[in-house]
Amino acid sequence: MWQLFQLPTIVYFIISSLLLFIFLFINIRKSRLIDWFLSIFFVLIAVIAIRNFPLFVFGTFIIFVYNFSSIYKKIPNKLNRFILALVFIVLLFQIVSVSKTKAIGLGVEENAKNGANFFLKNNLKGPIFNNFDMGSYLDYRFYPKERVFVDGRPGEYPVSFFKKIYIPMQSDSNVFKEVDKKYRFNTIFVSYMDQTPWANQFLKTVVNDSSWKTVYLDDFVLILVKNTSQNSEIIKKFAFSKDNVKVSNLDLKNKDSLLRLAVFSSKVTWIELGQKMLTQLVLVDPNNCNGLYELALILQGKNDPTANIYLARYQTFCR
Repeated sequence: MWQLFQLPTIVYFIISSLLLFIFLFINIRKSRLIDWFLSIFFVLIAVIAIRNFPLFVFGTFIIFVYNFSSIYKKIPNKLNRFILALVFIVLLFQIVSVSKTKAIGLGVEENAKNGANFFLKNNLKGPIFNNFDMGSYLDYRFYPKERVFVDGRPGEYPVSFFKKIYIPMQSDSNVFKEVDKKYRFNTIFVSYMDQTPWANQFLKTVVNDSSWKTVYLDDFVLILVKNTSQNSEIIKKFAFSKDNVKVSNLDLKNKDSLLRLAVFSSKVTWIELGQKMLTQLVLVDPNNCNGLYELALILQGKNDPTANIYLARYQTFCR
């Protein structure tokens, strides 16, 4: 995961694990055997999967605090205050970072809801090829009518599935065609916010493959159906290409939605869609750094002199 995403959560986990064992070694005479067993166990399961990080926290918190408290009492007061200040700064930084991307309050993220509604309302058929990010939600919405290709439980699939099938079939269109012969996919239902290199390659390839027709796009989901007579009515009613893009359920005032669609257009090189979304984004938020920079790049590629306006604004507000 670190090779793909430098998540601060991973850094915090590494630091916490090192401190945990340092405290245990310092208090080795007072530590209990069960403390060592629990610490090793929960660190190992957290190394195996990021989703086990909360279990690591709950499983080692008491051990961590108990061993640290005995050390803390022996530390000079000035150093104690420094430690408390450091912890406070880290917490404040994390709160600010999260608040920038997540609203404060209670709610449910239903990013794939509208796409699933479209699938069910228009009676689309499987077999479905979906990416990892979509699987668990589609399990919930489609079972038992349809089965998914993969879901968010990596422990339930052999490593060989990901290494020999799931990743290669997205990286290489020829491999995808071979796998398609076995599973006979009729619908592709993916989240285009998947940041893995194989997912990006797959998106770029499949939207330009005449064997598939794009029938649905919103600010999170892309749906395609196989170009067959079975799907002729769906294709006739909903299909579109980069020259006549139809975006469903788009809120033109939602900055996140506009930016996600701009990211999608960049991945599949639908330049006109990207320019349209980014132009709307900077209308809603004139000093949006991502919007200004990406829009300037598109306009520069077209030798459009207005690119200089957006670059100047980017230099003023984002540097």
